[in-house]
Amino acid sequence: MDSMFNVHLILLHIITFLTLVQQVLSADFQFEACKPKTCGNGSIIIKYPFWIQEDYCGQPGFGVTCKDNDPILHTSGYDYIIREIDYENKSFRVENPVLQDKECPVPFQNSTFSDQTPFKTGFNVRELSFHYNCSNYQPGRFGYFVYPVTSSCAKSSSDDKLVSFAILLFTPPKDFVMDPLIICQSLARVPIEMEAEPSLGPDGQDKDYMLLLKKGLTLGWDRISCTGCEESGGYCGFDKSSIFVCFCNDQPHYESCNGASVTPIAPVAVDKPTAHGMSFST
Repeated sequence: MDSMFNVHLILLHIITFLTLVQQVLSADFQFEACKPKTCGNGSIIIKYPFWIQEDYCGQPGFGVTCKDNDPILHTSGYDYIIREIDYENKSFRVENPVLQDKECPVPFQNSTFSDQTPFKTGFNVRELSFHYNCSNYQPGRFGYFVYPVTSSCAKSSSDDKLVSFAILLFTPPKDFVMDPLIICQSLARVPIEMEAEPSLGPDGQDKDYMLLLKKGLTLGWDRISCTGCEESGGYCGFDKSSIFVCFCNDQPHYESCNGASVTPIAPVAVDKPTAHGMSFST
């Protein structure tokens, strides 16, 4: 009887030991997985709240992929190219992917940053509203900056009377009212960043909307700070319950590597005999 009890006791210790080893190895793996990464030449560091490896290394909606050595963030219907990240000020600069399409540099779908995205735009962001294949259009009807869209890919028919154009909106889009006489086949709106009103050309306005798109766009985020965790030598992330944790070299901790350890996994229950031959769970 004693020998059987000893065997079960040894098995219990082995299972407990293996459980703890597995936990430590798992913590080490998470620590290694969440180390900062780069794309291509390594000029832009990808780290919390962004993630380019496992999704537990960053915030939802901040997933980044590498394409042609560029870090790409898919949000608001587009694959934006990240050109700069300022972690201290919680902001980053992106380039509109439309610019990458040399044959057809025009947007055909909306790209707006609403409350449903984790990103926010600055006060100097306006919208460029693209109107395609419109009838009854006459120049000078708008009190806005109007840019002609002459790319052949924007035309859906050979009707030369249909024109495409982009309008720079200085008022909220909901306050903009299109001339009821103008009928367009499709519409797309994209955000642009402006430091001042666009420069005026000889005929009263700048004719190249590409100059507005090329300026890029600065976005910001408002999320949990990772400073305490990083200063203690850890990397920020989340556990399976979406609770913020700090992945450290030994194991996950709360807030920082100097904080309380994340509760370990409970040992597996093993039946062991009593002195009367009955068994109970430990």
